[in-house]
Amino acid sequence: MRNVLLPVVVLLGTIGFFVAAYQVFSRDYQYLQLVKLGDQLIQEELPYQATRTYGSAIGLRPDKPLAYMKRAEALQQQGNMTAALSDLSEASKLGADRLTVSQRQADIHYARASFDDAVEFYSEVLTLDPGSPAVLYKLGLACFRAGREEAALSALGQAIEARKSFVEAYYLRAAVLRSLGRVDDAETDLLAAMSLRPDAGETRSALIDLYLETGNATGALEVANEEIDRQPHAPSRICSWPTSTA
Repeated sequence: MRNVLLPVVVLLGTIGFFVAAYQVFSRDYQYLQLVKLGDQLIQEELPYQATRTYGSAIGLRPDKPLAYMKRAEALQQQGNMTAALSDLSEASKLGADRLTVSQRQADIHYARASFDDAVEFYSEVLTLDPGSPAVLYKLGLACFRAGREEAALSALGQAIEARKSFVEAYYLRAAVLRSLGRVDDAETDLLAAMSLRPDAGETRSALIDLYLETGNATGALEVANEEIDRQPHAPSRICSWPTSTA
């Protein structure tokens, strides 16, 4: 009898294994299909429908981070930053790439004007991607918006050191220097930005603005004439500088 029962038990165990494996495979397949559908809805600019679709995927496999990451993007598009941050936090717990999660958390905090929180997360991103000019630039911008000008100057200086041709970093550092009353240094950075990108109209406009503020009408007129010569059919405009919100 034992000789008969043993093969039966083995057979039943094998069947049970394959049934369980099929169920897992089926859930994984449905999960990926729902994620793909959500991606399609995002491409069609339907973030609300995408959010529900990613939610269905999460219901199938709450132990996987991908759908949380995707739903965070859809929620962000809807302006629901708090829920997006919650999904990113959950994705991080489930093993999502820490650099990607931290970068997105930092960007969301900046978008919601939580500049001190953005500084904290951009600093974390920098520990994961040391010396990145792009991250240093974003950190500098967040510091400036948070009213931490000296920290902004440090981050932007490192960004420029890492990428000598970083026009945007020169431009932003000029804005920080201008806010601190260091107009000569601001002028130097704007001139450096113009030498790197001569067709940058915003930089020329900012330099005109700086000259007018400091009473250098001759300098303002010279730069204005250069801009007119460069674009004779496009009237120059004085651009709005980035400002601190502190």
